[in-house]
Amino acid sequence: MGIDRLDWDKMRVFCTVADLGSMNAAAASLGESPPTVSRKIDELERRLQTKLFRRSTRGVELTSAGRMTLQHARVMADAADAIQNEVPGTDQPIEGRVSLVTGDGLAGHWIAPKLPAFHRENPKIELHLNVSDTPAKHVGDEIDMAI
Repeated sequence: MGIDRLDWDKMRVFCTVADLGSMNAAAASLGESPPTVSRKIDELERRLQTKLFRRSTRGVELTSAGRMTLQHARVMADAADAIQNEVPGTDQPIEGRVSLVTGDGLAGHWIAPKLPAFHRENPKIELHLNVSDTPAKHVGDEIDMAI
């Protein structure tokens, strides 16, 4: 079964050409040769059965199909960036020391009742709860969070 799927690498090249307005500039930015970039655009245009750029000696300009493709390609790029930024390490256990400073009312009536469930879900977090009536001034040194 030869299902022809869209090649993300060609879409990435397409976005770079569209952003820079030039095959040569895109090639330099991507670390590829201008003929390779041009070939990938040609293959993408054949796959989509439309012209994405009007080419001239001054560079390239998106066609209406190219503008539509670019909108969708940006969504794809955002999704790929989100995967790359959000997924790594998510299956790793959260651990370490966390220092929380809060007032007496919040600590006793809202945070304390939730601590057993928090510790069951995060057994490797060592929570240090500092109850104080004076506001914490320096989050970051010895205090991770202040409420």
